[in-house]
Order: sequence, then structure tokens, then C-alpha cells
Amino acid sequence: MSPGKECLSMVRQMNQLIISDPPPELDVRSDEKIDKTIINPPPVSSEKNVWFFWDQGYTHVHPYAQRNIRAWHRRLSPFGWTIRVVDLTDGPSGISKFLDTTDPKLFPACYHDRRVDGPHRGQTVSDLVRFPLLLTYGGIYSDVTTMIIGDLEKLCNSTIFDPTSRYEFIVFNGGNDEAPRLPFNFFMAARPGNPYVQRVQDLLMTLWAADGGRTNIGGMDKHPLIKGPQRWQVPEQMLKGESDGRSFTEWQDDLWDYGAQMTAMNQVLGTVDEELGWNGPEYGEKHIFALDTAIHALLIDYLALFSGARAFQLLSLPLPKEGTAETDDQKAARNIVEQLLATSLAVKLGHSGTRIWGDTLGLLWRKNVGSDDVVGTYAHWLRYAMVHWTRIENPTPLEFKAQKPLKVGPLLRVE
Repeated sequence: MSPGKECLSMVRQMNQLIISDPPPELDVRSDEKIDKTIINPPPVSSEKNVWFFWDQGYTHVHPYAQRNIRAWHRRLSPFGWTIRVVDLTDGPSGISKFLDTTDPKLFPACYHDRRVDGPHRGQTVSDLVRFPLLLTYGGIYSDVTTMIIGDLEKLCNSTIFDPTSRYEFIVFNGGNDEAPRLPFNFFMAARPGNPYVQRVQDLLMTLWAADGGRTNIGGMDKHPLIKGPQRWQVPEQMLKGESDGRSFTEWQDDLWDYGAQMTAMNQVLGTVDEELGWNGPEYGEKHIFALDTAIHALLIDYLALFSGARAFQLLSLPLPKEGTAETDDQKAARNIVEQLLATSLAVKLGHSGTRIWGDTLGLLWRKNVGSDDVVGTYAHWLRYAMVHWTRIENPTPLEFKAQKPLKVGPLLRVE
């Protein structure tokens, strides 16, 4: 049974959720003061960094995603974490303040020259900073659309920061029985110089340098260095959104262009390269703390039957007034909040995938500014609880068993 089919039977029902006063390890300053801290980050002095990226800077991040980032800061900064939203400006959070964008081992030439193009330019520009930042500084990389629930301080201290732990890399995995490896890049955690991060970065730069230097990710997964069955297929009958005039095959190709970086991650996990001394399947089994994406990031989608409109409608409902009974929709909304808080490490609010599901919850919150934080609604209750309450147990990792290699031979050379 795939993780997605199992998740609904694995969640734990909470009949009551008690929200207490803010714990002492919480930054309860005003939004304005926290924003000032995020906009003016101190120099890097430790590995406890949470890296986000938004090309125009934090002040241009959509308001609902700013609330996501503030929640990370409120929760983690008291434990020595610095929340950093790097950008393409010349300000204190500009990417050039942290990395040499002219270094071909870190970035393709088109990045420094601002020549990245293609339909997924924005996502590509964001993708290209993730592995260099983790490789150089370590910590956590996360999309701004990720809402945090679980105790990341405890999780990191007991895994990547613990010298006695076998785990070196934390990632969400979306595989199933047929394709067990499908690491996502919206959240990753590692220490500086991690060998897996290094191999993925090397492969990505090799792919970008092909044919004299690429400027976009179109067709990257079809390069000869990418071996084995990498693609999972979305049945055409599942599609609910608009086609944008593209055929189903064209849309599938576009989807896999969008996921080119995850294809490279999977290729490294599936490669055995004796010259490099690299055994990807073995590394994944021994050293990757893999989180079930269906349970720990996308549970809200399963509970709302993959309808962003339904999730938006339910979370926008007001809580029942004292002395009045819950409606069926209010019970469904409460169930979403309680199941998320009882079960998930995070909530990933996607902006892509509209061809499959139509408008997502994230897109609807973006379009309806402030709707994610109206006092008295289930959405506000969820946001409040995510700051003031946390699951104290670490999530249980997937059994990331070694699979048959996708490739035995040079990772970075076509033979």
C-alpha cells in the first residue's frame, strides 16, 4: 500500500486540543519587530540557519507566506536559529552576500548573468540556491509556502546535529511501492559538506553545463546522464484544472521540467559510482531520514480530498459560538486542524499542480489576502496553534531500503 493510501488510517484522533499560554521559548514580539530582524540578518555564525528564497526579498513575499516565515522565527530563534530570506537584491540578504555566483561549481553561468529563462524561471532561480547554501553553510532549506508544526529543534538535534546518529540528511519522500524513491526539494536539512548534497550539486552543474551551457530546465530529465525509470505518471482522468491549450503529453513533459532538480536528487540516490566511491542506494538506506510526504506535508490535501476550494471553504468558517452545536462542515474543519497538529511535521502549501487539482489552498490564500488569519476562523486557530503548540515526538522515518540501482557507472560522465 502506498503512503498516500495509508495516511488516513494512521492519523491519531484528538478529541481535545488544549492551547496553553506561550511557552518561554517563543519570540512573542510584534510582527513589525520580527520583520525587522528577518530583513537585517546577522552574519552567519553557526549551522543553525533556516534558508528561504524570494527573488525580490522578504518585503515582497505574499502576506500569508510572511506569516509562515514569522512562525518559523517565533518558534526557532530562541534556540539559536537564524531565519534568512535570501534574494537577488544588493541588500543584506542578497545571495551574493553568501555565495560566489560566478563559481561554476555552485551556479551555472546564466544565473550570475541573469539569463535564466523558460516557463519555470522563478522556480528555477529558487532551486539553484538550495544546494549551494546547504553545502556551504548547512541547516534547513525550506520553501516559503511551508508551515511548520513539529519540533525541528529536537528533530535536528537528534539526527543531523548528533554525531552518534546515522542520519545525515532530512527530506520528504513521495515515492510508492512502484517507485519508492521520490525525494522532494521543498524542505531539506543537512550539515555543511554533506556528501549527498555535494553529489547532487555536481550532477546539477554538469547538466546545466551541457551543450555549451543551458539557460533553462526544459528537457533536462532526458539527458543521457539520467538513467532508469524516473517518471511517475498522472492518469489523465484525474485532471481537474485548465489545460492552457497543451496536450496531456506536453503537460507531463512540463511537469517533469518543473521537477528537474528532484530528478537529479533521485538519480544520485540510484547511482553506484565506484570511481567516486559513491553508493547511492546504500547511502539512502543508512543516512537519509525520509519523511512520508503524504502524512507529514500533504495531509491537508488528503483530508480535503485534494480540493483546494474545499480546504479554503472549511478553514474560512468561524468556530461555533459558545452553546451552539457544530455543523457538519465545522466538524470537518476541526478535524483538519486537529489531525494536522496531531500528526504532521508541516503543511506544504503548493502553488503548482493546478492542472491536476485546480486552485490550491495556497493559491486561494494568496488571492484572498488575509483570509488565512481571520480571527475566530479555523484558519486562525491553526496558525495560532502552530506557533503556541508543538508535537514533542520526532516523526517516524520511512524505511528507506536500498533499491536496485538505476545506474552502475560514472555519475558525471556518459559512457
